[in-house]
Amino acid sequence: MSVTLEEQKNIERILADNFDRFVNYANNTFVKKEEFAHLEEEQIKIKIDIEVIKQTMATKTDIAEMKMGFITWMIGLTLGNTALIFTILKTFSKI
Repeated sequence: MSVTLEEQKNIERILADNFDRFVNYANNTFVKKEEFAHLEEEQIKIKIDIEVIKQTMATKTDIAEMKMGFITWMIGLTLGNTALIFTILKTFSKI
């Protein structure tokens, strides 16, 4: 089978176009892989941050316990201050 010069040029042009497309596809694929690697690193960092937040986050029961502790301390301080004021008044008054 013989190929004419014009057919050979067409074949070379088609092959060159396909090669250029392949090179562009390969370059784009490589860039996308780098982008995905970057996204995977970010995803791992986010997962680690979420786990740290889960471990350090206070739950509703923890907050309720802290509230009760604060309220108990405030009542104790109020009663202590009241007793101190009455003691000072009683000591320095002539009643």
